[in-house]
Amino acid sequence: MDAAPPTAAARLCAECGLCCNGAMFHMVILQPGENPRALAALGLKIKRKHSLAYMPQPCRAHVGGCCTVYEQRPQRCRIFECRTLIRFAQGEITESAAMEKIHEARSKLAIVEAILAQVGETRIEHPLAKRCDNITLDHEANPPALRETLAAAMNDFDALLEADFRITPDFYPQMNADPKQG
Repeated sequence: MDAAPPTAAARLCAECGLCCNGAMFHMVILQPGENPRALAALGLKIKRKHSLAYMPQPCRAHVGGCCTVYEQRPQRCRIFECRTLIRFAQGEITESAAMEKIHEARSKLAIVEAILAQVGETRIEHPLAKRCDNITLDHEANPPALRETLAAAMNDFDALLEADFRITPDFYPQMNADPKQG
């Protein structure tokens, strides 16, 4: 039996991945009732800070544009929809327009990644913001022009995320917080 073709939303999410790859968020906070040990048994990295359990980003389960633990993913991952996906679902933009936004974001991300690679910052297991901070804060190893170029590229990327992908905390009143922390 053939699998059903992916929905437009699934195609958009698989093309994007910004909410899972460490570019948009640096952690996913687990909710009360979620079992950190069970999630760790699935291969997810779980950390604790004080009484807060969270998954650091990028997510280990995000492989090839897909979630390898989709059916068992944490609650915040289940309910998160980016602004572009919401606009598409509400009929405000077409799938093509949403895909253009995703490609624009991935293009801006590629610029940031290229600058990071230029200075040898290749630790892709860290969130993007942390990787950028390592460069911009290391004044001795990196020339001012490069730090300024990276800061400008990251600001450009972040502005696009704010305008077209991130959502406001009041979108998730049932959780009293963002679905993921950025």
